[in-house]
Amino acid sequence: MYIPPEQKVKIMSELRASAKRLAARGHINQRYNEGSYMEMHLERVAVAAHGIAYREKITDQELLDIIFCSAIMHDYLEDCFDYSFTSLEDEYKNLAKELNKPIANAVLILSRNNYESYDEYFKTVSENIITKIVKAADRLSNILSLPELKIKKRRNTLLEKYKTQEEYFIKYNIYPEYIRRAIREIEIMLKT
Repeated sequence: MYIPPEQKVKIMSELRASAKRLAARGHINQRYNEGSYMEMHLERVAVAAHGIAYREKITDQELLDIIFCSAIMHDYLEDCFDYSFTSLEDEYKNLAKELNKPIANAVLILSRNNYESYDEYFKTVSENIITKIVKAADRLSNILSLPELKIKKRRNTLLEKYKTQEEYFIKYNIYPEYIRRAIREIEIMLKT
């Protein structure tokens, strides 16, 4: 079925709006590390993902919309359900129905609930351009929000975790240059 370009942009805009509504409903009252509502983190990840996609010269609007929606939804399967009452598979199917299969696939890949080891997780993430971009964007958001944490011990613990996991971004080529630069900048900022 042919969809005129102007209609396609409208459909994708509606998809973005649907993803934002679904994420807001799923993450209702959840807080991120520094105490802000989860929507702030999700927006930061979407903006960072857009920036990475732009630097990678991705211009296809449909792919950009899938990246945006995957970024907004990246924690949905991981954080929004009590799996003693539902299953990851059922929630994945619901997500594919609510949005679309490429977004649901990306969110499933990004869900740590789906893996036994970090090595397996990062390897799988690296095999898909959408998840690769969103994972790097998520980590950038996590690193760059560290100065907002008031509890120094928590901030230092997270920074050490991110530094330790940097090896996976390098090993699987998940934009390690962005991660490395962000960690170094935050280390300098936190020392001053």
